[in-house]
Amino acid sequence: KYPMLAFVENPDFAVSNNIASILCAGERIEDALVVEGDLYIAHPEVVFQNVAERTNYLAFQVEATDDWCFFADDEHRITRMAVGSGGKPCYQMVGCSYWTVEDGRRLLRDAREVYDAPGGHARYWDEIALDAHLGEYDIRVRPCAADDVIEIDTVEDLRALERKLKNG
Repeated sequence: KYPMLAFVENPDFAVSNNIASILCAGERIEDALVVEGDLYIAHPEVVFQNVAERTNYLAFQVEATDDWCFFADDEHRITRMAVGSGGKPCYQMVGCSYWTVEDGRRLLRDAREVYDAPGGHARYWDEIALDAHLGEYDIRVRPCAADDVIEIDTVEDLRALERKLKNG
């Protein structure tokens, strides 16, 4: 029904972090929208509009967070990624990103280098471009609202979403 979707199996999932998934995806990461599997897209018309203008991550502004976040300049260029904002305003990562052909190729090349480095198997794939090679990419924040995408980390998160959808 959706021939443009590609599901990629990561045979190393038990012994590495999700960085191995990018290696498994290979060239599929070129001109690609990457969406984490634990998300409910509440407002697809917002999330998927103007996706392919440039390499970007969807995120919403917060005053502080203990979650993954970005700091960005006035042009929304990501200047730093962190886990926790240290009480400073930032953009909280949502788990949706778009990669141009050029940046997808670069990401795949850099993924191998990071993966093969000491401790590389334990890294998250986002750390390739947003930490290990940050200065080599021009990645922007694509702002959204906090309720556009809902992350489901636990069974209770799922139940809460089910109740919300049922009650309108």
